[in-house]
Amino acid sequence: MKIKNTMIILSFITGFVGSIFLFFPKFITTTIFPEASEEGIIIGVYHRQVIGTLVYIWAVYHWIMRDVGELTARRFLFGSGLCFLINALIVVKISLIDNVTEFPYIPFAFLFSLSIYAFINSRKIPQ
Repeated sequence: MKIKNTMIILSFITGFVGSIFLFFPKFITTTIFPEASEEGIIIGVYHRQVIGTLVYIWAVYHWIMRDVGELTARRFLFGSGLCFLINALIVVKISLIDNVTEFPYIPFAFLFSLSIYAFINSRKIPQ
């Protein structure tokens, strides 16, 4: 797959996830922490909106980087793969080490899959 297509796919995926966090922060917060107090929910909603904004900005970066040179795009994809992997490891830390919430299998699998996808596409050499 061409690097440009990979950037577009990652842009749409991260844009979709960022939009979910921006438009449904209360649903996400109450799903993760069903027994949270009203103050905790307000703080959680704020954090989900900040996360959504940051992920949405990441989508914009992927969109902008779709037209750069091959070497720059591969380096950017490698960095994206590292970021996805770090996020997956943070999910493990929060759930298994800190025991804040149950292990979220779907977000972990999603982040880990995106990191593998970005790593594979960052290493492909055009033929």
